[in-house]
Amino acid sequence: MQLLSLGYDCKVAWQIRRHSGQDQAFFFDWLMTPVDALSVLLGRDEDLLRDGRWELIKDDCCLRDLDTGLMFMHEFPSVPVVGGEQSHRILPEQVPAHLPIARAKFAYLRKKTLELIRRAPDLLMVRADEVATLDEAMDIANQMRRLLLPINPRLKFAVASTLIPTSGAVADTLIFKTEAGEDWRGGHESWSQLFRTAEQLFAPQPA
Repeated sequence: MQLLSLGYDCKVAWQIRRHSGQDQAFFFDWLMTPVDALSVLLGRDEDLLRDGRWELIKDDCCLRDLDTGLMFMHEFPSVPVVGGEQSHRILPEQVPAHLPIARAKFAYLRKKTLELIRRAPDLLMVRADEVATLDEAMDIANQMRRLLLPINPRLKFAVASTLIPTSGAVADTLIFKTEAGEDWRGGHESWSQLFRTAEQLFAPQPA
């Protein structure tokens, strides 16, 4: 089974790489992505990171695209911060010159990601979101399903949360309770169990 991150943050891509050994980059891997921003995948390249349509947030360690809601922590020129909560600070004066480079990069990643989604016969779309109930997690899964199943009806979906009381599955969707872990990467064993459960649940059935 192939795995693809749909955010919310870097944790999902990191855990996918740890589990699978996959090292290719895709559109949402290293972004912070509110669920409503997932539709940017089906948008136009020129509508992302437009001149003047951005702001720095989180003590200037993150750039938010005002048109899509996507948040970029690792894309723009920055300097390290010593002794603060944030590891770096984006240099606002260097953002405008970097915007065309970032737009070209994410245009390429959008195309690459869509090609994978369209063609993969056995692809699990994975998202983490700190929702507290199974119903809320299923609402997020349904947003992903409405957006992406028209592209490939064979897709499967997983939503992970540390706050839900238990795990559950229905049809093409797994809702899984993960553990917080010691840092931003989450609990490794619980993520491994998510992937193992999905592989068992969505394994191709014999004819």
